[in-house]
Amino acid sequence: MDIKKNINFFALILLGCLFPLLSASPGWTQTCTETEIRANLLKLKDFYDPSGRKIAQCGKDAIQPLISIIQNKQGNTTAQRFTATEVRGNAVWALTRIYDDSPEVINVLLGVIEDKQDDKWVREAAIRNWNNIFILNQNEERPPEMVKALLAVFKDKQDDSSVRSSAASALGNIGEGSPEVVQDLLAVLNDKQDDSWVRGDTASALGRINEGSPEVVQALLAVLNDKQDDADVRDNAASALGDIGEDSPEVVQDLLAVLNDKQDDAEVRGDAAGALGRIGEDSPEVVQALLAVLNDKQDDSWVRRNVASALGNIGEGKPEVVQALLAVLNDKQDDSEVRSSAALALEDIGEGSPEVVQALLKVLNDKQDDADVRSYAALALEDIGEGLPEVVNALLGVVGDKQDDSEVRHYAASSLTIKLSYLLAETDNLSIQELEQWIELYKPGLAVEDIDEIRRDNLRRNINNLERRLQQKKESQKNRLLLQITGLAILLHVLFWTGLIFLYPKSPQVRATFFWNPKVRKIVGLWYVGLALTWVPFLRERLFEPFRESLLSDADLENFNPQTYFAKSPVQHEASGEIQPLNKAIPEINGQILLVGESGLGKSMFLRHLVQSSEGIVVYLPAHQCDAGVIAAIQEKLDDYVKQDPYFLQSLIYHCAIDICIDGLNEVTPDTQANLIKFVESNFKTNIMMTTQPNWTPLPTEMLKIYTLKPLKYE
Repeated sequence: MDIKKNINFFALILLGCLFPLLSASPGWTQTCTETEIRANLLKLKDFYDPSGRKIAQCGKDAIQPLISIIQNKQGNTTAQRFTATEVRGNAVWALTRIYDDSPEVINVLLGVIEDKQDDKWVREAAIRNWNNIFILNQNEERPPEMVKALLAVFKDKQDDSSVRSSAASALGNIGEGSPEVVQDLLAVLNDKQDDSWVRGDTASALGRINEGSPEVVQALLAVLNDKQDDADVRDNAASALGDIGEDSPEVVQDLLAVLNDKQDDAEVRGDAAGALGRIGEDSPEVVQALLAVLNDKQDDSWVRRNVASALGNIGEGKPEVVQALLAVLNDKQDDSEVRSSAALALEDIGEGSPEVVQALLKVLNDKQDDADVRSYAALALEDIGEGLPEVVNALLGVVGDKQDDSEVRHYAASSLTIKLSYLLAETDNLSIQELEQWIELYKPGLAVEDIDEIRRDNLRRNINNLERRLQQKKESQKNRLLLQITGLAILLHVLFWTGLIFLYPKSPQVRATFFWNPKVRKIVGLWYVGLALTWVPFLRERLFEPFRESLLSDADLENFNPQTYFAKSPVQHEASGEIQPLNKAIPEINGQILLVGESGLGKSMFLRHLVQSSEGIVVYLPAHQCDAGVIAAIQEKLDDYVKQDPYFLQSLIYHCAIDICIDGLNEVTPDTQANLIKFVESNFKTNIMMTTQPNWTPLPTEMLKIYTLKPLKYE
């Protein structure tokens, strides 16, 4: 089956990409001598086997031994020379899959390519594989000397035709579309005396270069339309036109003419059909021509097979195309290869319609049907019917049936693996319940023991990955639920305390129970309520709002007349000596201030003025009330329940919850005076205003500003 060839081709590409990764694996211990590498090259089948892994493990240490092996052509007998050729060809392949594009490596490959006396198999290996070095290194630039060498080989008619064909393919693979290269390719294409194999690969190279210049297109059309030319060259020309994607009317009409000419070569007609599909020309004329060939069972099966594939490229949204492909698929009397192509075409354009899915399932489940057709039906189902348990059950039924054809079971397993890959990519969009349903649906695949080991392992790995995703989703959902519950609880808690803050000024019970009860505040308020009450200015003031009047009871503000104090009394700042009017020097209670003045100069009256004009919470304390300490004096002005939490009160005062005014420090004992000054120093953030007579003043400190009130002078 062609599908197997395609899989093997892509497997080789994958192996080439994995080679440098294998070389980094620490799990292999290998001596990298020339003898060891030669022995491994001789046993080398592919880089899955131990021999390949041993070479890969050497990495760049293998470069010199590989070069030595490539340059050693010795062999006394035919068998020895054959063995040497095999080993050297494998060495070239291995060398091009090591991350090294150094001049030394390039020159070795150039030497092999240019040496006509060397074995053609080794030269072909160098020509076909040298480009891998630059692909692996993600280097888009190719050495000019390499392109020049390939052109020299390609143009030399005396050289081996298979080597020249390889050079043409190499020029196409690197996409070298310089005028010189294109002209050389055209010269060989137009030379009918040249080898047909070389000319065919030349046409393909022009298609891969994607050089859509009129000159190239006309040259390819000339070859296509010349029935006297070699059929292999013509079908490659048709395919190249499809690769270029030229959809001009001339190209389309010429391809249609070849397709419709049943007297023409079947290979050429088939590639003309494929070219129409790749060009994407879906005009009614083209579609009808393709349908006519598809429906003609007397036509060549190769042509019809390519027609079915072309319709898969251009038939989307065309019911007549879907119906025609279904008719072919359902007709067991039709050619199996045509039916297989119809199955894959339906995968491209069927859009998962129930009719298409049911038709593919019917073929898959019919053990009497052709095995190849059933295999293609399984492959077609990998991309359609994704959300249908019926499709998965059918594929699992085939995989688990040991009596069924091994090829069909293999491709059914492949389809399941692909479906699981798609499902894994969509797990973020699936609910936990949907994931659980899919896992239960796929689990029977784990019980299959005799299916191809790679496919079975992929099935198991993908199913296990689904289960891990399910657990991750459950854990994520659990965490989200926990976060939501936690967030809701915090929100409710905040709202609860916000309500308490609102009720606080009006409810002594709320104040006593929740705010000034240390145990309740710490337990019910968690860790943040106490911090918020201490650090947020609004909340600090809110706690003292109910006590605003009692805190000022000793100030006797009801009987205070603002006109009785002299705002312009001079006051001198002790530190600087500057004299200013009293109301300018001390406009408000800010910082720590001691006002010194003789009796009768208005110290107390000024203090009462500041208290009355303050917008914040202020406590007014005669100094003699502070014998037991400032905190105790303040507590006496608050409700009794405040006394149960003096530390909280102290913390609030430290964080500037209230401003403090203390009048008459000279009237108290030295011990009280010392304690007051100590309180002021320890609460350096708090705004504190004090008054005293000159017979007692403390030593000035960095924080305490001392002003001396002078007598008012009348002019």
